[in-house]
Amino acid sequence: MESIRKIASRVLRIFLLSKNEYGLPRALKRYNNSDYVIQEKAKFIFYLSIILVLTMISLVFLTIYIQVKNPVYGGPYFPVLIPQIVVFFVFLGCLILLTKGYYSFSAHLMLISALLTIWLVVFFDKSDALGRLDTLFYVFAALSMAPLLTGKKSVSIFVYSLINIALVIGFIVFFKTKLNIGDASVRSFLLDIVVSLIFSGIVGYNIFRINKRALDRAEKDIKERKDAEIALAKSEKKYRDLADLLPQTVFETDVNGRFTYVNKTGYELFGYTIDDFERGISVFNTIASEEHEKAYYGFMSVMSGEPTRGMDYTAIRKDGSTLPVQIYTSAILDDNKIIGLRGTVIDITHRKNYENALKESEELFRTAIEFMPNSVAITDVDGRYITVNRSFTNDTGYVAQDVLGKSQEEVNLHVDPALREEIRTKLSTTGVIENLEMKILNRSQEEVFLYYSGRVVQLQNQLAVLTSTINVTEKKKIELELEQYRNHLEMLVKERTEELATANEELLSINEELHTQREELERTLEELRKAQKHLVQTEKMASLGVMASGVAHEINNPLNYITGGVYAIDDYIRTNLNEHADNLNPLISAINTGVQRASEIIRGLNRFSRQTSNIDEQCDVHTVIDDCLSVLNIQLMNRIEVEKSYVNENVFVLGNEGKLHQAIFNILSNSIQAIDDEGSIKIATKVGNGFVEIRIADSGCGISSDSLGQIFDPFYTTKDPGKGTGLGLTIVYDIIKEMSGSIEFDSKIGHGTTVVIKLPVIA
Repeated sequence: MESIRKIASRVLRIFLLSKNEYGLPRALKRYNNSDYVIQEKAKFIFYLSIILVLTMISLVFLTIYIQVKNPVYGGPYFPVLIPQIVVFFVFLGCLILLTKGYYSFSAHLMLISALLTIWLVVFFDKSDALGRLDTLFYVFAALSMAPLLTGKKSVSIFVYSLINIALVIGFIVFFKTKLNIGDASVRSFLLDIVVSLIFSGIVGYNIFRINKRALDRAEKDIKERKDAEIALAKSEKKYRDLADLLPQTVFETDVNGRFTYVNKTGYELFGYTIDDFERGISVFNTIASEEHEKAYYGFMSVMSGEPTRGMDYTAIRKDGSTLPVQIYTSAILDDNKIIGLRGTVIDITHRKNYENALKESEELFRTAIEFMPNSVAITDVDGRYITVNRSFTNDTGYVAQDVLGKSQEEVNLHVDPALREEIRTKLSTTGVIENLEMKILNRSQEEVFLYYSGRVVQLQNQLAVLTSTINVTEKKKIELELEQYRNHLEMLVKERTEELATANEELLSINEELHTQREELERTLEELRKAQKHLVQTEKMASLGVMASGVAHEINNPLNYITGGVYAIDDYIRTNLNEHADNLNPLISAINTGVQRASEIIRGLNRFSRQTSNIDEQCDVHTVIDDCLSVLNIQLMNRIEVEKSYVNENVFVLGNEGKLHQAIFNILSNSIQAIDDEGSIKIATKVGNGFVEIRIADSGCGISSDSLGQIFDPFYTTKDPGKGTGLGLTIVYDIIKEMSGSIEFDSKIGHGTTVVIKLPVIA
C-alpha cells in the first residue's frame, strides 16, 4: 500500500505538478512549440479534465448513495449510472487525447460529453419535475465553457446553443404530460429557457470574439517582443563575437571608470579572468600608478564631452608586468546624457621596439658614416647637403655647419661644370655612379683629386643621393712626379743624343758604346713606363684593400649587433611567445643565414685585403678559392653556375695569402667577364707528386691561339678599351712564380678557357 501511494505521489508530481521551461505540465510537452493561447487553453482543459474525472468518480458514488436512500429507486438505477460511468471514461479519454496533442478534438469531445450526460440524466431521471428540470442548469454551466473550448470557428457556440434549445423543446413536448405541467407554464418555461440559451450563446460568442481579439493582439505583441529580443540578442552576440575577434582590446565603463564590458583580447592582454571582472575592475587598476593623474584628466575630458585622440600610457597587467599601450576613447550617450565611455586599447610594444631599434640603427648609421676613412655625404635631389662626415671636412676644409642645407655652388666648392652635369645625368638615368675620377678646389683653393661614387637612395620616403669619395691626391702627386722624371729622362736622352751626334765623326770608336747606352736608356725608360703603370695598378689594389678592410671592419660590428639581437628575439619568442615560435622560426633562420652569408663575405674581404710582405704563410687553397667566390658572388648570382670538386683533405701551400687571393681573384674575374650571358665555371683540385693542381675551366668565349702566347705580357689585353689594364695575368704569373709554382692556359674560341695552376704543398 505504501508503494502504491509513493508511485501515485511520484506520478502526480511528475505529470501534474512538475512544469517544464514553457510553464506547462510535463504531460503537455507536445504543446511546447504551440502559440501562447493554445498553451493556456490546453493547460486549462488538462486541469479541467482531471477535475471532471475526479468529479465524475465522486458523482457516480454520490448518485448510487442517493438512489439507495431514495425509495423511488430502491437501489442503484443503471440507466442513470451507466451514462455517468461512460462520461467518466470519456473525460479520461479526453485527458489522454489532450496529452497526445489532439487539443481541438479533446475539447469538443469534453463539451459534447458533458452536455450529453446532462441530457441523459434529464431524460432518464425518475424524480419529479423540479428534480429533473433543475438539471438543466448544468447546461448553462457547460455552455459557459464553450468560448474557452472553442478553437478558431466561433459559430460552434451558436450550434451548441441551438442544439440545446431543440433538446429543451423536445423534452418539454414529450414529458409535459408526465410531469403534469400546464400549457401556460410550458410556454413561460420555454420562453425563459430559450431566451436564456440564446442570450448565453450571444454572450459566449462575444466573450469568445473579444477574448480572441485581445489574445491575438497580445500574442502578436508578445511575438514581436520575442522576435525583437531574439534579434537584439543575436545582434549583441554578433557584435560581441566580432569584438572578441579583434586583435585590439575593446572595453566599456560606467561613469566611475568601472569596466562593464571587456572583449576576449582584453582578458588575454591584461591577464584578468571573468571572475575578476565580475568582482569589479577600475580603469585605473590597469594604468601604472605614476600615470594615474594623466589617466584621470584624460578620463574626465572624455566624460565632459571634449574631443578625444589616441593617448599613450604605460599599462599594468594583473601579474604586475607593464607594457606600452595607446588608448582611444569616446563617450557613451543615452538620451544625450553621458553614461560611460567606450574605447579601444592597442598594444604598441612592437611599435615602441621598432622605434627604439630605428633610433639605434640611425645612431649606428651616423656613427659608421662619421668614422669612415672616406668622405661620405648625403644630399637631396637638388644637391643640398643633408649630412657630411669628418673625412668630408678633411678633404674640403668645410665643416658640417658651413655646408648643411647648401649646394656645392653656394658653398663655393668648385667642380668642373661639365663633370657636374655628367654626374647629374648618370644619377637621373641609372641611379648609380662608381669610381668617377674628378678634381675639386677645397676651401683653401687647393686641388684635391677624388674617386667619386654615388647612388640614389630613399631617405624618409624621399629621394636622396648617397656619395662617397676616395682622396687620391697623394697618388696623383706621385704620378706627376713620375711624369716629370720621365720628361727629364727624355730630355737628358735627347741632349746626350745630340752631343753624341755632334761628336759622331770624331768618336767613331765610342759611337757604338754611346749607341748601346742609348738603347739601355730607352729600355730603362720603357721599364719605367711599365713600372709606372704597374705602380698605379698596385696603388689601386692597395686602396681597394684598405677600403675592403675598412668596410669589413665597419660592417662586422653591426653584424654582431644583429646576431645578438636575433638571439635575444629568439629567446624572447621561446619564453613569452612560444605559440608563435613555429611561425617565426623560418624568419629567424633566414636572418641567421643572411648574417652568416655576410660574415663569410667579410672574412673573404679580410683575407683578400691583407697587405703583408711575408711569403712564408700557410695558405689554405680551398679557403682562398671560396673567399674569392664569396666576393664575386654578386657577379655570379642567377647567371653563372659554379661547380666545385675539391680533394677531401685540406691543402696548404707556402706563400703570401693576400697575393694568392689576388691571383685566384684575377683568374675568376677573367672567367666571369668571358661569359656574356649564362654559363658555368668548374673548379677542381687534386694532389700528387708534392704539388696541388688547381684547375679552373669556364664556358666563356675563349682566347685565340695567337693571343695565348702574349697573355702574360705586360699591358696586353683582349678586352674592350676601359675594361682592362693588361696587367692582371702578368701579376698572376709573377705571384705563382714567386710561390715556386706554374700556370698554364688552354683555350679555344667558342669553347671556353681552362687554367691549370700547380703549387708545391706543405708536407
